[in-house]
Amino acid sequence: MKITVINGTEKHGVTYKMKEIFLEQFRDDSEITEYYLPKDGPGFCTGCTACFRNNQLTGNITRAEAI
Repeated sequence: MKITVINGTEKHGVTYKMKEIFLEQFRDDSEITEYYLPKDGPGFCTGCTACFRNNQLTGNITRAEAI
């Protein structure tokens, strides 16, 4: 099975630990690819979330497309 995980932050807090516990059962039999935002995201994104808080997105991306 192929599994792709998009992590919203590089912090290793509670959500990260829950994700690790969940993925533990799949590690031996699956191909798991993980992305960490903003590092692995588009170049214009720094992960500050200001565009979401101020409803100002870059380019022609709508809020629904960005999520």
